[in-house]
Amino acid sequence: MTVTWPDGKYALPEAVTLAGDTCPKTAFTWDFGMLYQFTDKPAANTCSKGNHLTNYCGNESVRSYYCVKSTPKASSSSWSWMPGVYCIYKVGTTCPDGFTGGNIRWNDVSRGVDPDYNTMPAGTYTGGPTEIEYCCREDGSAANPIILPAESSFYLMKFHGACQTVLGMTVTEESLEWATKEANPITWQDGAHPKPGNTGHNVKIYYCFYQPETAAKRDLGPLAKDAGKVKKELEEVRELVNLLENQLDHGKRVALENKETEAEDRSVESEEEELREDDKETEDEDRGVEFEEEELREDDMAGEDEDKKFEEMVRAMDLVLLLREMRKV
Repeated sequence: MTVTWPDGKYALPEAVTLAGDTCPKTAFTWDFGMLYQFTDKPAANTCSKGNHLTNYCGNESVRSYYCVKSTPKASSSSWSWMPGVYCIYKVGTTCPDGFTGGNIRWNDVSRGVDPDYNTMPAGTYTGGPTEIEYCCREDGSAANPIILPAESSFYLMKFHGACQTVLGMTVTEESLEWATKEANPITWQDGAHPKPGNTGHNVKIYYCFYQPETAAKRDLGPLAKDAGKVKKELEEVRELVNLLENQLDHGKRVALENKETEAEDRSVESEEEELREDDKETEDEDRGVEFEEEELREDDMAGEDEDKKFEEMVRAMDLVLLLREMRKV
């Protein structure tokens, strides 16, 4: 019986090998996804040397790629993942049978510099901190082999301890660590997830890269005698691509910083304009108070004039009355 990939929706890290494989060879088609992250501190991202991840691990950004199985049952054969100690990415709302869900969250410097696209693992990629959801299990021993298709290379993620043994495959432990905004690692991850996850300053994930035990001979074929040379040339090409992407990301970071500076300058100018308007309103209010005080002074003066007129009228009437009395005499 041909071994197929287990039932359920899930995703795996995308791998790259000399044979040109990225996602595992299957009768069905894996969906493809990519996550772009603008990381916190330049030169703080670390990829294990010689890793086989289809990713870009630069000084200022990280790109990660995924093989996504969106169809729960992709073949007539029906079977489940075997017991062990390992993790996969969650797709949809539930994990495959036997797995427990969890997540890791972190703050990116900026979202939306490059789009995340196609089919992604379950999580949150816009509008706030990034969150990726995982499905992990610990119901067996990592030393007891599980059975998975052994025709091509693939990745699982290490839960903790050692990489899970897979029948007919060699395994190499690799890692990826990227810089994030500082956060509390206790509150920024939940449930079952690859360890250590969010460390408070970075996120670190350990990956398990599996190759068929005869992969080198089968992949290289007649080029086996020149394997070292081919590998070196491929690594040189990869370094060149990384250098070019790093230059591109640096340009994007500078543009983003300039944009943020311009926004801050506009914000300062807006605040200064508001202060000037507040000062003008205060001056207007002061002038209004002065005007009211002037009106009050004028009213007081008018009142004093009326009092004087009244006193003069009283004196005049008194004089008239006095004259009348004198005439009577």
